[in-house]
Amino acid sequence: MVKEYDISKPNDIRKFIRELENEMDHQKTMGINQMTFDINCPECGTLINVKNGLNRYSSCNEQFNFNLDFSL
Repeated sequence: MVKEYDISKPNDIRKFIRELENEMDHQKTMGINQMTFDINCPECGTLINVKNGLNRYSSCNEQFNFNLDFSL
């Protein structure tokens, strides 16, 4: 559904800006969650590629949680 805003009304402008910022934050979060990162395995120290969330390194069978904090 397409939303309509009356740009002559200050409340509509504020609502449009707030919704635009929320959508940008959502897109940023989704993009970062799909990325992978190179880190050293906390158990054996080998360089591995991980994603946000629960990861398991196959060589040492270590399972760990890699979380990104988006709050500033």
